[in-house]
Amino acid sequence: SLSACSFSITPSSKTANPAASGPDLGGIFVSTDKGVNFKQQASIPTVSGIPGSLNSLSVRTISQDPSDSNAIYLGSYEKGLFYTYNINNGWNDVKTFPRVTVTSIAVNSENKCDIYATFANRLLRSVDCARTWKQIYLDADDEAIFNTLVIDYYNPRQLIFSAPAKNCHHQ
Repeated sequence: SLSACSFSITPSSKTANPAASGPDLGGIFVSTDKGVNFKQQASIPTVSGIPGSLNSLSVRTISQDPSDSNAIYLGSYEKGLFYTYNINNGWNDVKTFPRVTVTSIAVNSENKCDIYATFANRLLRSVDCARTWKQIYLDADDEAIFNTLVIDYYNPRQLIFSAPAKNCHHQ
């Protein structure tokens, strides 16, 4: 199972990673011992061979593929979407997704290449494992911000996404 929380690591903490301390202590942390220790998993492969990093990335949302626990999608503040199919091998930047704040991500339980993501008042869909994206819904209210997106596990044709009370909840 995948979970996330907000926590602070100080240099005096027994579980802090000294190599990851400082202003670039961000991105994703993984624990394989039930939260006793955490390891930062933030590398991004690049064409130059010099790895990039999620260290300074602010994570907005994270979602796991319900049919493949190794497939994890990360939505960031203002930097778009990232994914990994093996967290030990680093993260990949979804270059075909806009550089926006991704508010939610959901993966179809019956088709791992059917992925949905929201930002602002838009719902986008990829049917080819995040290679290309198509906008499938645009709320008429430019100020709407979709906060939550859920795909019904038993009926993946049913999507539910919500916005603050000012907006209606769409189904």
